[in-house]
Amino acid sequence: MPPGDYTITFSEFLQLMQAINYDISQRSTMTDYDFRKWYDTPFYDGGSLRGNLCVELIGCFARHELNYIAQGAASAAVMEGKTLMTFSIVAWKQREYDEWPSVGTLEAAAIGHDYYSMTHARNYLLLITPLRNPVPFINAVQTHCQPITICLPGY
Repeated sequence: MPPGDYTITFSEFLQLMQAINYDISQRSTMTDYDFRKWYDTPFYDGGSLRGNLCVELIGCFARHELNYIAQGAASAAVMEGKTLMTFSIVAWKQREYDEWPSVGTLEAAAIGHDYYSMTHARNYLLLITPLRNPVPFINAVQTHCQPITICLPGY
């Protein structure tokens, strides 16, 4: 992106989120933190490339803060909770830049974490419910029961 401020629609923002999620989903291992470093560059804003990106219905971010959407999604992909995600970001910012993450950085990471978790909820359910039918008699009971109709007066 050239330097300057930009405004994008919510639809364009969702396309960005989908692209990030797709990329993260294609990785063989998300515990490789060198991979996560790669996402520190798409919205680089050093030198003369400073600027903000405003997203319709969400708000404005400094360009570099949006890189942390992918960090949040990467944390969700390996089922790190938001607390561990936050600690990872704080450690990264301290080690690489000797600074604390901005509120926008943490908000962007939370957006990425939430979006990935929401769009990959099936993956989480499969991991926490490994058995297709953990209580076998439930299906048998359901096949022998008839639905009950409750009639309220006047309806």
